[in-house]
Amino acid sequence: MKKLSLLFLLSCLGTAGQGQQVSVTKSFAWAAEEANYALTQTPDGGYLLGGNTTSFNSTYAQNAYLLKTDRNGDSLWIKHQYSATAMTDIQDILPLADGTILVAGAKSTPGNNWDAWLMKTDASGNMLWERTFGGAQLDYFSGLQAVPGGGFVMCGLTESMGAGGRDAYLVKTDAGGNLLWEKTYGGSFLDEVIKVKVTQNGDFIMAGGTYSFSSNPGVTDDLYLIRTDPQGNQRWHQTYGTANIDWANDLVETPTGEIVLTGLKNNSNLALTSGQTYLLKTDASGNLLWDKSFSLNAFRNEGQAILTTPDGGLLISGFTTNPMTGTDAFVVKTDADGTILWQHIFDNGAAQTFERAYGLLQDDQGKILISGMKNFSPTLQPDIFLLKLTDNAVLGIAGNQKTEKLALTPFPNPASGSLSVKVPYTKLLQAEILDLTGKVLLTRQFESTTELNFNVAALPPACYLLKVKTAEGVAVSKFLVSR
Repeated sequence: MKKLSLLFLLSCLGTAGQGQQVSVTKSFAWAAEEANYALTQTPDGGYLLGGNTTSFNSTYAQNAYLLKTDRNGDSLWIKHQYSATAMTDIQDILPLADGTILVAGAKSTPGNNWDAWLMKTDASGNMLWERTFGGAQLDYFSGLQAVPGGGFVMCGLTESMGAGGRDAYLVKTDAGGNLLWEKTYGGSFLDEVIKVKVTQNGDFIMAGGTYSFSSNPGVTDDLYLIRTDPQGNQRWHQTYGTANIDWANDLVETPTGEIVLTGLKNNSNLALTSGQTYLLKTDASGNLLWDKSFSLNAFRNEGQAILTTPDGGLLISGFTTNPMTGTDAFVVKTDADGTILWQHIFDNGAAQTFERAYGLLQDDQGKILISGMKNFSPTLQPDIFLLKLTDNAVLGIAGNQKTEKLALTPFPNPASGSLSVKVPYTKLLQAEILDLTGKVLLTRQFESTTELNFNVAALPPACYLLKVKTAEGVAVSKFLVSR
């Protein structure tokens, strides 16, 4: 029993501090350039990455690839060159219950523009069938979801049909990839959506950018949110943004039906020196609940992917850009209101190189993974990285891992009757004790003080969260109650 208690104590306290940083590289590089845009987990616990590579073609044409790893991130197989003559690209991956794999992206045959592309493979990545959609102009899939009751829905852009030069594009197929219907959305300028999600009531929500319905039509982009019924008929669309360029790269529906989006906010002329990571929340009808942004440096910051977490919070991955030193990948955890709880920034320690995170996953063990591209520069070709955050270590890109987190250290830990914590803040707003599901067990309001004290004698032995909201931000730490 003592051994079990010790193991529980270690598992509880392991995430309370910064943890040991372990430089273990999970990178994948072949002969030339690699790009990664998609990351997911397979039913066997491993991971799938997808994107494009120029390494396996003598003409350096772009080929789609699928890379399968085990749970430790070690490569099991890679499949590529799904066409001997066409260029292909994977933007999203959907593992199916029978072990087969569905991917969405684009395909371009010689002399033709890109077509939206859907492909199904067996569990080893061998093609079973493929379908293309669109017309004579540019068409692209960037989002993919399974539809309850069977079939799939893909979103992206089309220049072959619709009202303007480029429209948002939504396609539904049956389980065999055969077209059931296709819809376009937009106005007379350039509009597109990047990701689609199926809501709890079977509707589709999509997010991207619009020039047609922005505050300055045809000149600047606004974030574009569309909701349709299950047949793709638009229920409504909403736009959000500033006088500059804004767009969404991903969205998620919360368990209570709200919609949260991330992307780029307030960018000036696509410059590398401006813009924040956009984070905003709406109700189910697209009415704005809150609008936030954050910057991890003084230059461009952009959110690429977003997830909800079991405790009601949010995870966002993306990258920061500094025109003098390159870009760094990041992952950020916020509470349900979009307030940052912690952040990790990853770089390889070299100037003028780039790390960009596009994939984001919380796996079946609760571990957080990001994937993307690293080590590319004007003189270097990009590699693929897969990075996992564990309870007490950061596994991934070799080099510098910079962590910033508001300091909070409860004592004694473990506690039995009373719990205290010293705080360096002058104005305290609220302190909460929560269980690990996020349920609030105790709430107290504080005025100016440097030490908080709690009576935890009534709490059963377990691991808990202490959350302190201050004028400077939010701090969270774990503690153990033991008898």
